Amino acid sequence: MNDDIISETLKKHFTNWIERTLNINDNYKLLKKIYFESGYKLDLKKEDLFLQFNYTLTLEKIYDIDDENILYIHGKCGEDLIVGHGNDDKIRHIENEIDELEKDYLYIQSQNNRITENYCILRYLQKTRKDTDSCRRDAKLFYKSKIKKNVEKICVYGLSMGDVDLPYLEDIRKMYPEANWYFYCFSDEDENKANFVAINNLKLNNLKYETMKFDNPLSRGISKVLFELYNIK
Repeated sequence: MNDDIISETLKKHFTNWIERTLNINDNYKLLKKIYFESGYKLDLKKEDLFLQFNYTLTLEKIYDIDDENILYIHGKCGEDLIVGHGNDDKIRHIENEIDELEKDYLYIQSQNNRITENYCILRYLQKTRKDTDSCRRDAKLFYKSKIKKNVEKICVYGLSMGDVDLPYLEDIRKMYPEANWYFYCFSDEDENKANFVAINNLKLNNLKYETMKFDNPLSRGISKVLFELYNIK
């Protein structure tokens, strides 16, 4: 099986999994009912703008946010999805490792196996690489077309803030330097990461950002209901 077939097959299975397990109208209806009956929901306003990193229609289906105010930076359910990664550092690391192995090649089977494995990993990473630069350009155009005044508040909800995510945050920081930032985190580890990113990557001082625990008391109950509904063990 060649690399194109492998990457396309993985994308197909991933897309099918999202459509069959996450993007189901009954799921959205159930979640909306639970959230609104409990009174526990995010304070999202319809006039706000959203840069959405996942593929689900949660903002539209549960919070009634207009599609025009959402940029699904990697695509959304029902459309062609951008699947992969943008980690160029990982690609360079594998390339360097191959160079080192080939430079000191000893003609032994274990070393040959290592080189072959690295080439397979490298080809896969290259085939599934997201065009992050293109996605960033789309995001900037979205901001410029929608925002006609100063931005006062930027909220980050549940974002892992990995290396692939940081360029988007850094772009926003440069475009709207006067805005205050609010990071909503699931765990202590996430909060530590948010503090690190705020100070080191975004160059925010303590007066320009806050971190808060994003503790949803309904999460376990919702998971239990969905597991029972779809007989997930």
